[in-house]
Amino acid sequence: NPNQNSRTAGWKTYTNSQYGFEFKYPEKLNTGYQFASWNQTPTAIVSLSGDKNINSNGCYVRAENPQPTKESKITLNNIQFCLSETGDVGAGQLYDEYDYTTFKNGVYFTLSYEVHSSNGCGAVMDTPNYQPCMDFFKNYDNTVLKTIKDSVSTFKFTK
Repeated sequence: NPNQNSRTAGWKTYTNSQYGFEFKYPEKLNTGYQFASWNQTPTAIVSLSGDKNINSNGCYVRAENPQPTKESKITLNNIQFCLSETGDVGAGQLYDEYDYTTFKNGVYFTLSYEVHSSNGCGAVMDTPNYQPCMDFFKNYDNTVLKTIKDSVSTFKFTK
């Protein structure tokens, strides 16, 4: 997909040679707005069958938040993933976690993304940032979630 290559040009590559996989991710969550950033660098988690972090649906569950807000199956680049979404709120901040898990040869591979954003636009209500903030949240799916899906779409097994 040539369009995919231009979207991911300049992205970093996460490589795991032990388990033989890689994926690309942007170093910064560049959405055109300053209202969201990576809470931590996107990473991969490898779990073996029977691991307590993998639920009966094959979805990754976080120890600190074992009940995902939402769980769904999604296929990207011909690979099926179980997507678990979890959200946390703290002091005017939102932390949204997106964990994409796939399975091969008894091993679960989870691509983990944590997005930090402001909790709404109240804090910038009477400033020039208010409308851009409102636009950002209105376009969240096309900016943040599309960036994450583009990253997951680059996942591939290398052996």
